[in-house]
Amino acid sequence: METASVVRRNYTGILFGAATFMGLYAAGRYNYLLFHSLAELFSIVVAVGIFMIAWNARVYLDNKYFLVIGISFLFVGALDLLHTLSYEGMNIFPNQGADLSTQLWICARYVQAISFLIAPLFIGRCLRSARLFIGYSFLRLPSRSLQ
Repeated sequence: METASVVRRNYTGILFGAATFMGLYAAGRYNYLLFHSLAELFSIVVAVGIFMIAWNARVYLDNKYFLVIGISFLFVGALDLLHTLSYEGMNIFPNQGADLSTQLWICARYVQAISFLIAPLFIGRCLRSARLFIGYSFLRLPSRSLQ
């Protein structure tokens, strides 16, 4: 009897995943801007989720590696949100073209990569999270961005 329940849950997950992928495919065929926005919003939700897990687990962590990664993903998610809003065709930042969106995407990837390189330095060290927030807040955006 329990086996039938497990099989039913597996089929439900498979059907939900298939429906999601079919919906994304249909959205991509209908309007690429819609598909791009949905995909980017999903990545932003994941990034904020990583931050929330790291932030709420900070008192239980022996080293601060995961906290650095979590805080960095909050800022990467914010840059990804700006990238999504500045995408050509969204018309939120007028007269910017595709250049701003590309620069913000590259900036987010740089922040993510550098954070992965810096995070191991905090294994076994003390970290004041307020200083890390301030440090990420002073990141310089692309020169023409958001004018």
